[in-house]
Amino acid sequence: MLKALSESLNAKKNAFSQTLVRWVRPLWSWVSRQGITDTLSEERRNKVKLTNRLAATVSLMLIAPLFNYVQVLDVFILHFLAILSYLIPIFINRLGWYSTARWWFVLTPPVFNLIGAGLLTEGPASAAKISFMAMIILPILLFQITEWLQMLLGLGWVFLTVLSFDYVTDLIPRSAWIANDAHYDNPQVAHMSIIQGMVMLTVAFIYLQLVNRGNQQKLTKALDETDRQRAVLDDTNALLRQQNEEIERQRLDIEHINHDLRLQALKAQMDPHFLFNALGSIQHFILKQETKESLNYLAKFSKLIRQMLENSVNDRVALADETRALSYYIDLERLRFENKFEYDIDIDETIDAERTEIPPMLLQPYIENAILHGLRPKEEGGGQLKVVILRQFDDLLCVIEDNGIGREAAAYINSHRRRSHISRGTSFTDSRIRLLNANRTQAVSAITIDLMDEQGNPRGTRVELKIPL
Repeated sequence: MLKALSESLNAKKNAFSQTLVRWVRPLWSWVSRQGITDTLSEERRNKVKLTNRLAATVSLMLIAPLFNYVQVLDVFILHFLAILSYLIPIFINRLGWYSTARWWFVLTPPVFNLIGAGLLTEGPASAAKISFMAMIILPILLFQITEWLQMLLGLGWVFLTVLSFDYVTDLIPRSAWIANDAHYDNPQVAHMSIIQGMVMLTVAFIYLQLVNRGNQQKLTKALDETDRQRAVLDDTNALLRQQNEEIERQRLDIEHINHDLRLQALKAQMDPHFLFNALGSIQHFILKQETKESLNYLAKFSKLIRQMLENSVNDRVALADETRALSYYIDLERLRFENKFEYDIDIDETIDAERTEIPPMLLQPYIENAILHGLRPKEEGGGQLKVVILRQFDDLLCVIEDNGIGREAAAYINSHRRRSHISRGTSFTDSRIRLLNANRTQAVSAITIDLMDEQGNPRGTRVELKIPL
């Protein structure tokens, strides 16, 4: 009896799947072909297909979240208009305006994201800001390296909207239908935004790898054919070698872009402002044609990202791995600020750094504060940053000390300087500490001490962080 019932259910399931495929596949194929003609090159044809598929996919993905805003009329209307707007590139492609369709799809999502974030919260919406992780892949996918100028302009537009995010969303009053920010800007929403961004990033990585693999396979066939005709096609062979070098450069560029995209996925653990400054420093070195410094910076940058990726997998990591990532980070900041300070990381010899584990990225925000607000404004030389890790009974005592200008002077400077970025590293760490301390008798604690000399003048800041083993 049960076997017959199971077979019946499986038969119905297979029939439903076949019916779904029979209806969906032709529809998907029809959407993908909109605007494609026989006169288009293969490269342009693939980009038109990609634009149509992205437009349809993103619009479908936004239908389910639309019903979350049924009770918020203005946000509901904005969300509905966004869905319609993301479908427009399909119709633009059908008219033959292929570049316009791609530009529309690159320019409009950040605008809707900014307006929606402003309506959802009173201040900057962290959950909406995370969605820029997915938006940054649009110019890379739609233009790629073959249209590098358009790709850079598209990336510049996305970065501009990211930089202006806090300012613009502050100007837009929260919707009158929303009682408080927690309704649409809370950890659950942020986590869902991160998951969506990571899914989009993963799809982008797979697509770029497939494009790269296809180019390499075509190149291999072309090189084999050239070898057979080398005697009579020397000029063609030389041209193919040149194409091979160009494709190899494209592959390296794509690898760098992949690293940049992976960095966006770590926004919950790393201040995005630091990542932006690091990329700006790399660009600065390249523009100054300082090849050695550029390669040195990139090497340290890649080591930091690799270590961060390894450390981000688990809730706790080995102390040795964490201090290694911190040293990479501090080295990058020293390069960025032209070796304005020295540093030292000292671990008590009684601690087994390979077996002792701590939560990842717990010390980094305090070190970042010491560098940016204490040591960087220090006019005279001799900046010193010390990180000392001691064992204190059943706890680790982590001391972060700098000889910078002190918190009072740093607060004065910050209050008289217009900032486009609000640092959330310390507040994020405070939230993490509160979560770590939930339902625990031994709590993680952090205290900040202002250091004074004998005359009572500020001589730096010390943070003491106690972590239970």
